[in-house]
Amino acid sequence: MPPIVKKIWILPLLWSVFGLFFIFESSLILASQKFNDPLYFARQQFVWLILSLILFFIISKIPWSLFTRLAPWLFVANLIFLILVFIPPFSLKAGGAYRWINLGFFRFQPSELLKISLTLYLAVWLTKAKRSFASFITLVLISGSLIFIEPDMGTTLLIISSALILYFIYHANLKPFFIFSLAAFFISLILIISSPYRKQRLLTLFNPHQDKLGASYQINQITIALGRGGLFGQGLGGSHQRFLYLPAASTDAILAVIGEEVGFVGLSLLLFSYLLFFSQIFKLTRFVSSPGQKLFLYTAGILIFLQTLINLGGIVVLLPLTGIPLPFISYGGSSLLTLWLLIALAQSAVNSTSPPKSARGLRQPNFSKYSKI
Repeated sequence: MPPIVKKIWILPLLWSVFGLFFIFESSLILASQKFNDPLYFARQQFVWLILSLILFFIISKIPWSLFTRLAPWLFVANLIFLILVFIPPFSLKAGGAYRWINLGFFRFQPSELLKISLTLYLAVWLTKAKRSFASFITLVLISGSLIFIEPDMGTTLLIISSALILYFIYHANLKPFFIFSLAAFFISLILIISSPYRKQRLLTLFNPHQDKLGASYQINQITIALGRGGLFGQGLGGSHQRFLYLPAASTDAILAVIGEEVGFVGLSLLLFSYLLFFSQIFKLTRFVSSPGQKLFLYTAGILIFLQTLINLGGIVVLLPLTGIPLPFISYGGSSLLTLWLLIALAQSAVNSTSPPKSARGLRQPNFSKYSKI
């Protein structure tokens, strides 16, 4: 395999730089009004990017074996952080939710870090000994419930879904996967219906023209932005949504601003680059020697894929808006740092192995025995 294919960081770096430009574009007016500094949000993201890159190049050089030993401790520490978000003086309430830990000089979202620590721990834990589905799902639900009560249902579903796919990849067993997924779907539906704001988001998805100045306002502004973009877009700097029409223009809805400026063709190229990245990750699983490394690479790719899919689904009004950012592009320091740490661990897995001499590693799924399902 060419050496460049093993460099997982190339496309994420291009996305991060691309995101810096559009964060500046989409937050220019808001930053000027709120902070009297048009570069405020772009500068914040740039600082996070530099920190992320420094940590990436340090962590990616560390042998994978060290992370396998640290995995349980990192996971337990993350659970402690998830509990601390509810305990003063560490807790920081924002937007009606407790998702941040405030250390005075630094604040972060432990739920973002769980994407790494849980994925790493499960990849090691599943491959060390035979594990039952009951013990696996108990572990996942304990982690997910701490995020859900913040509340953050979008991230909860993202993490649980990724963990379920990880289990299925390793065990190639559709039955528990199918049963739990079906149960999770109905439980999620009940939780959505029982919560007024979640129910409103779901109803808005089915009827976006209802209450255009209220609950449906953001969806309608996203639709207007994509409509104005057309085939080739309005050109860089041509977005109207940056003039404070679109809420969360630099975070959850940044893809709408991008679509307005570069059009359908530009968006298609961007999404194609994500597909190239997923293809690269999955191909690299054939070049690592241990099942734990393979599992981690698979799940890292799936996590980024699902996050991209959820964000895109909300923008094109196929899924409810959940607050899940577009990977590497949306504004948000915790999200950017987490994704770069995830890539750093994946790069470490690739760097720490040589191509296996014989076929070994993960069990290959055998779908034939589930043909009756």
